[in-house]
Amino acid sequence: MEQEGPTINSLGEINYMVSVLVKHIRATDRKLAQWIQNGTKNEDTASKAATGSAVSGKTSYMDTVSKDESTENLDIRQILDIKELQRIQDLFLTVTGMTAAVVDMKGKYITRGNSFTSFYSRYTNGKHNELREFTQDLTVGGFRAGTVIGGIVLGDYPDDSAPSQEVVSAGGQLLAEMLNLWANALYYRKSNADSVEAFAKEEKKVRDAVGQIKYKAKGLEQTATMEKMLSLNAAIEAGRAGKAGVGFGVVADEIGRMANESAAVYQEIQELVKQVEESMERLGE
Repeated sequence: MEQEGPTINSLGEINYMVSVLVKHIRATDRKLAQWIQNGTKNEDTASKAATGSAVSGKTSYMDTVSKDESTENLDIRQILDIKELQRIQDLFLTVTGMTAAVVDMKGKYITRGNSFTSFYSRYTNGKHNELREFTQDLTVGGFRAGTVIGGIVLGDYPDDSAPSQEVVSAGGQLLAEMLNLWANALYYRKSNADSVEAFAKEEKKVRDAVGQIKYKAKGLEQTATMEKMLSLNAAIEAGRAGKAGVGFGVVADEIGRMANESAAVYQEIQELVKQVEESMERLGE
């Protein structure tokens, strides 16, 4: 059966697919599209595809994260808009002629594979000699979140016109890296938003606490003022009573000492509060 739609028969045509996919994503998020375009621009797709296995299950994105470190899994549904994911996948088929589908960590299909029935039946029955296929991990935030599988059925291409395994592998790798960049951009954007929200809540708690400290410290200042007045009154009474007022003098001295200590503590609290407020202002900048 003759394959419908355009196909990719050379690695150079991969760049065309990138531009089409980026144009699609740009309609939703221009900054994200630019990031994806920059991320794929410097990829040596040909050399990576040639050295990698056709169905290795590995992706060049985030190579520093080992399988042993990825002990947790994420659900790709929580990160990507599945409708948008389906549209990108459909666009991939239109541009490359390669079918593809995304599955979650439990092997359940997240997207429907267009023109996938023929490929899927051979894939699941182990008839790999009738296919040229790719399998790539979707990795988000350092953890596996799913897998994208796909390729072509050789019988759909007469006269040896099918894309080479190298081209199929490169196309699958490019699609996976595109999805990885998109998913990670959204993941970290959400993570940063959550962090900012959490920081804002904690900042409010600190500011409220500082307000309480200032309020209570004001009471300490008033106490110090009253103690000074009591000390002054006691000193006056001691002077009037002469020798009989020696006790008043002792009380006056003690109250005066306490008043001075209270005033000093109040000043220290005010200075600390000022430092905390200045630190919060700097963090908020």
